[in-house]
Amino acid sequence: MRSASHGEDTEPAADDLSTCGCAAEETHMTKEQMLKRIEEIVSRCDGHYASRIEPEHALNGALTLMIDAYGRDSHHVATRLKRRGELASTARMTDAIY
Repeated sequence: MRSASHGEDTEPAADDLSTCGCAAEETHMTKEQMLKRIEEIVSRCDGHYASRIEPEHALNGALTLMIDAYGRDSHHVATRLKRRGELASTARMTDAIY
């Protein structure tokens, strides 16, 4: 991928789907880059368990795409972050029961 401000080729780590390879404040992906990123995330959420990514990595990747598409202060991002917090607290309560 190309860094928005530097014009250099950069690639994110294989299992880090949360960035486009650029610093967060420089992230401005093209439609094609976003579609490729979405396909990459979705493809790593299905299939053989050994090739799946952790759910939190998929969520972080989705959040990065949402921030780039809607903006950090958008209602869409705020709602997703709130839901992530609710799920995290539910998981902690479930872990405490066992």
